[in-house]
Formats: sequence, structure tokens, C-alpha cells
Amino acid sequence: MGGYDRVTGTGALVIGDIMFDIIATPEPFRELADDEIDYTDAVVEFRSGGTGTLLARSALEFEFAPVGLLCSSGAEVDWREEMLIGDLERKGIVPLLNRASAGGVGTTVIGYFGTRRRMMFGAPGANVSPLDGRVVEKAVDFLSHSRVLIVSGYMLFRPTTFQGVVRIMQAASDRGVLVALDLLPHGIHKTFPLKKMSEAMRLVDVLAGSWTTLTALNNVKVASSEEYNFSSLAGLLDEFKAVLAHVPGYRSEFRSVGGFDFEVNWPASSEEKLRGHTDRVLVQSLSEYLRSIG
Repeated sequence: MGGYDRVTGTGALVIGDIMFDIIATPEPFRELADDEIDYTDAVVEFRSGGTGTLLARSALEFEFAPVGLLCSSGAEVDWREEMLIGDLERKGIVPLLNRASAGGVGTTVIGYFGTRRRMMFGAPGANVSPLDGRVVEKAVDFLSHSRVLIVSGYMLFRPTTFQGVVRIMQAASDRGVLVALDLLPHGIHKTFPLKKMSEAMRLVDVLAGSWTTLTALNNVKVASSEEYNFSSLAGLLDEFKAVLAHVPGYRSEFRSVGGFDFEVNWPASSEEKLRGHTDRVLVQSLSEYLRSIG
């Protein structure tokens, strides 16, 4: 884990997916009965999505500048990619594009069944493409402007992108850039090789994830518990400088080695309105934590 004395930038570099989201919500919005799930009238929208996009947007909101996003784009540019990349650029995000050799941009289909229910289907598309060495070098160069590197687990824990992402994480750690990992997908500890996971985890300063995912990790000192209590995660502070846990009751808790701790209560809203909320809470936590350590 890195220090902070050599960092002068105020920016953020994000490594994550960009996705073309197709979102359906019932019209009118209501809790769907089981027999309505077979078919119901809905509002269907196309939106820019993916953890990379949502984290980068949040970095802008919390006044990191500049903000770069390392992401993969399709082998050929189509209208969906033009929409996604154009949206990034209009918001002032610098896309560091890893051009895939085959396939198009990733697509997610999200259906909301009511206030707290949804179903998601994802086709990662170009996001599974190995990272080109030249793009990795561009990302390393961008670290000179960055105070923090935010890594989505979706990009880190794919076998095709793992080595490139770890190389960037190592460069960030060597330069004293704070490294934060959003531990996704849930249950990754069950499928990803423990040795390789440990290789990446040693470079992480701030670990974020759902409470159930964090407690289930086999390579950290945590114990399972039927009811949430941060004591079940306290052992993580032996391994990381800070932990952000999304816990039961629609709230998040941030705990750090230095004692800078706080909680975030999520707004009372529908699942659709909370889209991207954990990404926002992560970036908010990083912003406040960095201010606390100077």
C-alpha cells in the first residue's frame, strides 16, 4: 500500500466498464405482481452505464480534476459507442480507450419490478478484451495527475484484463496514489483464484463492497455473523487502510485505521432512483478520507 507524500495531482483515474444500458420501468410505476412479470407496459430508456461510467461521473461530482476513465470500446464504432463516449467527453471525463479486436460495446438490460426489485442481464462485449500495453502506459501516465485510482472489480477480476490492471495498480502504489477497489462482482471470492486475488489485494488501500461479500472473503480476518456488526469486519483494517461496507438497512459505513469513521444513510427511494448510488458513496468516501489525511 502506498504513501501520499509524492502526490501533487487532484485528479482521479477510474478503471471500469462502459455499458449501453436498456432500462425498463413499469408504466405507471408500481409494485408488479408475479403474473405481471410475464408482460407489462413499460417506459424503455437507453442510458450510459457501467461501473466505470458511474464512478467517473461521481468523481467529477466530488470535484476531482482531471478525471480519466480506462475502458474498452468496440472493434468498430457504432451509434451506441458514439453515445457512450460522447457522454463522457461532454461531461469532461477523459476516456482512455482500449480498442477491442472483436465485438461491440457491452450491453445491460435492467428491468425494475417495483421499489426494491430488479433483474439485470449483462453482455460484457468489448469489456473482456485484454488491455493493450499502449493503453496501460497512457493510464500510468495519467496517474501523475491523480490523487486516487479507483478500480472496479469487474475489470480487475477478469482473466483477460487482470495483469494489465494489476500493472496500473502497482504503478499507482509506487507513486503514492491511493488505490481503491470496488469489490465486484458479489461472490468473486468463490470463483477467482485466491493466490491471484492476494496479488492484487496487497496493492489496495481502500476496500469497498457489500457486507456479505466482505465477510465471505477467505483471505482476510473476518468472521461471519447473522446480524451486521462492524466487529465482523474489523480484521480488514489489519490488511487495508480503510474499508467501506454497504450494510443492511440501506446504509454504508466507512472505517479507517486512523479513526476517521462515518456513516451514510441512503435516501428513501426506489431501486431505480438508487442506480449508481454505491458508486457515488464510494467516491464521496474517498473524497472525505483524502481531506482527512491531508
